[in-house]
Amino acid sequence: MRQWADNLNSAAATVAGAVLGVATLVALVALGWYEYREIIRSDLERAELQARVLEDHATRSFGSVSVLMTLLDSQLNPSSLSQAPEKTDAILTQALAALPSVRSLSVLNTNGYVLASSEPGQAGSQVALAQLGPLPAAGKESIGSYVGGRKLPLLVETGGKPAAVPGLGFIPVLRAHGSAPLYLVALVNPDSFSGYQSLTLNDSARNAYLLSYQGTVLAASGAWSLAPGTQMGAHHVFHAYLPRTEHASYVGNGTEPGRTLVAFRLSRTRPLVVLVEQAHQVSVARWFDTMRWFGTAALVTLAFLAGMTTVVHRSLRARDNALRLLDDARLDLVEREQDLRVLLRSLQELVFRTDARGVLTNVNERWVAMRGEQVGQALNQPLAAAVEPEDRAAIEALFCRQSGAGVRTASARMRSVNGKLHRFDFAVVALTIGDAITGFAGNAIDVTERFGAGHCLDRETAVQAARQRLTGRAWP
Repeated sequence: MRQWADNLNSAAATVAGAVLGVATLVALVALGWYEYREIIRSDLERAELQARVLEDHATRSFGSVSVLMTLLDSQLNPSSLSQAPEKTDAILTQALAALPSVRSLSVLNTNGYVLASSEPGQAGSQVALAQLGPLPAAGKESIGSYVGGRKLPLLVETGGKPAAVPGLGFIPVLRAHGSAPLYLVALVNPDSFSGYQSLTLNDSARNAYLLSYQGTVLAASGAWSLAPGTQMGAHHVFHAYLPRTEHASYVGNGTEPGRTLVAFRLSRTRPLVVLVEQAHQVSVARWFDTMRWFGTAALVTLAFLAGMTTVVHRSLRARDNALRLLDDARLDLVEREQDLRVLLRSLQELVFRTDARGVLTNVNERWVAMRGEQVGQALNQPLAAAVEPEDRAAIEALFCRQSGAGVRTASARMRSVNGKLHRFDFAVVALTIGDAITGFAGNAIDVTERFGAGHCLDRETAVQAARQRLTGRAWP
């Protein structure tokens, strides 16, 4: 039964340690999941805010260009273009100073010939209008696609290719004059947008795009961003969100392969889309950095729990072994007591034990047979009260506290249950704790027959025999 209980306690300690360990792991997983969602949410909110700032900047920038072109359109005089084009050139050059993001301003007719321009030497050149994008209606504006090169794409010859400078480009903004077939063209520098994007993002792990409704990259920034002029019409935003959704963010398909954090926003007044992207693995890396400390704490906790479980398990095993040894010792003591009781019952002499005053505290079965009384009746009575009155003084002298150590002897008579008078040789030895006497243990040998037969041992021989029996036997 105890073995079963010991195994149960050990198993309970192991299970408790395992449960605490599992609880720690569950808490770590729950915390990790919460931290992961918080990091993703934080990154998406940041991307949404950045997209909003970039959209506002792009809208205001093109709005400023629109205001300027509207003002110039109101001042444009078609008749003066043919008579004094230099005046219009001066007006365009003066207006250009108000817009740092615009490289040049030009006036073209429907055949693409430059009638006036802020760029010297452009007058009289022919421009490939088809490359500037769709032409607006009278009194309207349009934003064309990205065009490579620093200046207007001039036709080298009819049907020829436009001249272009690698790495440079512009975003054309066209406005059709209301009363004459003329077009006012502004070349917007895309670097003004990419530079502002870089300052706003302030993060090399993020890309920003300014796109047309057709998905053409007008301006971009970021270490792994696509070049201006690239077509992104296949992007997930154009298929899943536009045009019904003006702004949103998600984790999914982006420009680069793999999962991407994407936030986009449509311009309020222009046909423009602002896109901000970040690789999902960047957020995961941030999550790992955050969870590294929690993971270390969890490992320390698990190690502590494992150590404590081991210590408790060993302590329980040690306690169980100690209890088992104690049970074995108790069982051995019970067996010894039983053997002693059997031994005492077989003795033909009186064996007793008293307190320090000589009052009986234990007797053997021989006493019961001799006195004809139960053990309980004999206890708590002075040993001297059991002998004849004439011999009581000798028995009382055995329990004198002033006497020295060693065996104390006396001879006294005692009547049996049938009234017969017996002579006993008493021998006692003091039981001490330190120098204090706590009781006495002794025996009494019936020498009646020896006296009656005339061949009794002399007193000294009887005393020596009593001493040997007293000192060589365990006492109750």
